[in-house]
Amino acid sequence: MRVCFSGHRKVEGRYPPSLKWNGIFSLVVGICQHLFMTRGATEFISGGALGFDTIAARAIIWMKNNGYRGKVFLTMALPFPGYNKVWPHGSIAEMESICNNGADRVLYVSQQTAYHPGLLQIRNVWMKDNSDTAIILWDGSKGGTFNFRTSHIADTRCIPHVWIKPATMEVVWVEHNHDNPGQLLYVPFN
Repeated sequence: MRVCFSGHRKVEGRYPPSLKWNGIFSLVVGICQHLFMTRGATEFISGGALGFDTIAARAIIWMKNNGYRGKVFLTMALPFPGYNKVWPHGSIAEMESICNNGADRVLYVSQQTAYHPGLLQIRNVWMKDNSDTAIILWDGSKGGTFNFRTSHIADTRCIPHVWIKPATMEVVWVEHNHDNPGQLLYVPFN
């Protein structure tokens, strides 16, 4: 089973990690361990963005270093070469470390080398199309995660997903109601 991540870029308190950052990191590790044990999730796909994508990638690397090496694999699905060149130096170095030292596979969804807003959406569509489920950190605001989730839900191939609500840290399993395909089911994730 393949799992992709989508979430907000701004997660407070990365350096040093805040209680919120640590809480999200711990939740992601627990959710991924649960999906590994109950659903056979072995490949995890991060889009390589700041914030939640970085936390998720770090969580999989932590798992690999704590009993899951050879059992779980991290794919970095990056939008295009040089996508992060305007990031702060420390963030660029962290992503290079993740890609060079923690990822099992690094791929560029597009080979274009100049930024174009549609390239991030193309990366999101690639991740959704190559996953069986997703873990989403979303507060309800507009943006890339909103677009990922709404296009994902409207899709006839809507994959079930785990929704983390950052304000409350509530975790919910979301899937289509098979008895009423236009309706979504929201079930507490445990």
